[in-house]
Amino acid sequence: MTSHPKDLSDGVIETVAASRKLARFVHLPFQAGSDRILMLMNRKYTAGDYLRRIDTIRRAMPDAGLSSDVMVGFPTETEEDFADTIRMIERVRFDNLYTFIYSRRSGTPADTMEQVALPVKKDRIRRLIERQAEIGEALAAEAVGRTYEVLFDSFDGRAAGGRTETGRAVTVPSDTDLTGRVLPVKITR
Repeated sequence: MTSHPKDLSDGVIETVAASRKLARFVHLPFQAGSDRILMLMNRKYTAGDYLRRIDTIRRAMPDAGLSSDVMVGFPTETEEDFADTIRMIERVRFDNLYTFIYSRRSGTPADTMEQVALPVKKDRIRRLIERQAEIGEALAAEAVGRTYEVLFDSFDGRAAGGRTETGRAVTVPSDTDLTGRVLPVKITR
């Protein structure tokens, strides 16, 4: 599921946690880890508010998969603002991030603000993606040795692919099409 952080209520989190029909995966955009940038974006929440939502999700579903949207280079973003964003992804440890470079939109309040230079934006997105890749690799290593129920949704003649209920992609060697089946899979690598 996905939601604006202000709209993801405790009740929704509890419903997802209690359901045997819903995946334990939440896409919750945070956009930036800096309160100053969030205010300029008119997001109506702070980094602390966002982290409290994450903590509520983790209490209800300790194994939940998490993804988010994050933007770098919003007008006036400083290196410290960007560092707040890196700290956010390190604190949450997202399974996946959808990363974006801010692009100017004519007629918006941000269009009149001081713009961040493109080379700076490109450097920040590179660093963000690299750090998220390190986090993703660590999360994948933690899964080795665990067994997950996997819903298979693809087959290429040599391997079957699917996802755990927490959104983790899994591929297994197979000469049989397992599409539509839910099977236990022990992660070996």
